[in-house]
Amino acid sequence: MVFCATAASVVSGTLAEHIKLWPFMIFTVFLIGLFYAITGSWVWGDG
Repeated sequence: MVFCATAASVVSGTLAEHIKLWPFMIFTVFLIGLFYAITGSWVWGDG
């Protein structure tokens, strides 16, 4: 979860004042849905 928060923070800092809120929120949901699911399954799943 910390990885996703850090990645979202890097993107928001890079794109500050250049991106609207909704596209950033969609990106964040996609990031969490993809990367957190994969890394979470590595750590807490079967492999």
